[in-house]
This record gives sequence, C-alpha cells and structure tokens, in this order.
Amino acid sequence: MIYIVRHGETQWNAEGRIQGRQDIELNEKGRQQMERAARELAGRRFQVMITSPLARAKESGAILAQSVEIGEVLEDERLIEREFGELDGARFSEDVRHRLYQEKVQGAESLEAVGERMFAAVTAYAEAYEGDLLIVSHGSAITQLLKRIDPSLQPVHIHLNNASISLVERCDGALRVVDYNMDAAYLNGADGEDE
Repeated sequence: MIYIVRHGETQWNAEGRIQGRQDIELNEKGRQQMERAARELAGRRFQVMITSPLARAKESGAILAQSVEIGEVLEDERLIEREFGELDGARFSEDVRHRLYQEKVQGAESLEAVGERMFAAVTAYAEAYEGDLLIVSHGSAITQLLKRIDPSLQPVHIHLNNASISLVERCDGALRVVDYNMDAAYLNGADGEDE
C-alpha cells in the first residue's frame, strides 16, 4: 500500500494564501496535526519514506518518523508542490481559483506536468519497493497525482486537508486510488487496527 500524506498546516495555509514552492515551515497547529497523525499511524512499518524537498513536507515526515518504522528515508524533487508563478502568495478567491484551473498563469506549471512528474515518481517507487511506502507531499501535487492515476477523478473537485492521507494500491502492475483525504484516525477504524 502507498500512503500519501499532505503536510501539516503552515501560516500561509491558515491565511488562505497560495504557497507553491515558497519554503514555508509548519506552524504550531501543523505540528500538532502531524503529531496526531503519527500517533494514529504508530507501529506501522514502511519500507521507505519519500518527501518533497520543501521544509513543510520534510518536517511533517520527520514527525511521522518518530512513531512509525521506516527502512529508508529519501527526498525527491518530483514530489515538490506545483509552481504557481505570478499567483504565488495570492490569497484564494473565486477569481484566483478560476485563473489557477481555467487559464494560463504566467510562470505556472501546467496541471498535466504536475500529474506526470508525480506519477513518474510514485510509479518508480512502487516498482522499486515491495513493502508499504510513505510519501509526504503537497495538496495540488497529490491532487494531480490522483487524477493522473484515475482519470474519472478529472472533473471532481478534490480538497485535501492538511495532514490527510490518500491511499493508493498496486493492482496488476498498475496503481489504483483506494481513497483520499482521510484522517489517520479513520484509517485505523477502516482497517480494523487499534480499535
């Protein structure tokens, strides 16, 4: 199974601002979110954990690593957040949201490019490792990965909470989305562990 975690909250998340590749650390709430997720995942074993190189993802991964068993820790540039170009730092609004998904934005990475690089990375790790994988990345990047794996999700508005978990499984040599935007506590109840 592949566990894909969105990083915990940052101050810019709290302010409703687009972070893109700005290297912003977790805020206190974000650390608490990740500590809670770590407690819920405690005792699980992951063959490898791969994080985005941005501080908020690396710190989220480090908090998770305190409670789970991890064989190897890697960092992969392909797991970085989408480049939002001229909209970096903008506050979310209907106009900004429309521009992000309907128009070309100066300097922004295309949604297709985000999905392709995320898919390439996750596919490579799924082929290289047989055990469970833990991936820590970003909201837009994870969303585009899910839509790349499952084209039926293309028209769906996917919102991923901070510290949420999306599950992807290997299935006959391909990847399949099991669920997304799950709270770690729900995950424990869903698979029968630690009830």
